[in-house]
Amino acid sequence: MRLSSRPLKDFYESKLGKKISDSSWYRIQDCLRGTCGEVTKENLETYATMRKACQRLPIELSEFTQVWQEVETIRNSKEELIVGSKFRKILSQKIPSEIPDITFYRWFYRAGLNFRKREEYTPSELVPVVVSAFCWYLRKTKER
Repeated sequence: MRLSSRPLKDFYESKLGKKISDSSWYRIQDCLRGTCGEVTKENLETYATMRKACQRLPIELSEFTQVWQEVETIRNSKEELIVGSKFRKILSQKIPSEIPDITFYRWFYRAGLNFRKREEYTPSELVPVVVSAFCWYLRKTKER
C-alpha cells in the first residue's frame, strides 16, 4: 500500500466504523477513481455513507455511477431543508417503478429517521435513503 493512501484508508475506516482489507481498499480506490476521477476525503465519506445505507451495494460500476450522481444531486441541493412529501415526489419522478409505502418507510427507518410528510430533512440526512432507493430499483430491474 502506498504511504499516501494510508491516511485516506484510516479516514474511510473511521467513517465506516470497521476495518477493511487491503484488497477491499484497492477496489474502493479503483471504483472512486473510475467514478469521481480521484479519491478524496469527501468522496470517501459519501461512499462510507452509501455502504452503511446499503451494506452490499450489489451494483456494477456503471450503476454505481448513476447512484453516485443521484447522491451528489441531493447533497448539492440548493435547498437547506427538504419536506418529506416533496422528497417522496422527487424520488418517485427519478424511479419509474411504484415504490410500496412499507419499503419507503423502511429506507427511512434504516437511515435512523422517521418519515413524516410535513417534516423537514437536510440533504445529508436523505443520502442513505437515496442510496437504498436506487439499490432497490437497480435490483428490481435486474430481476425482470
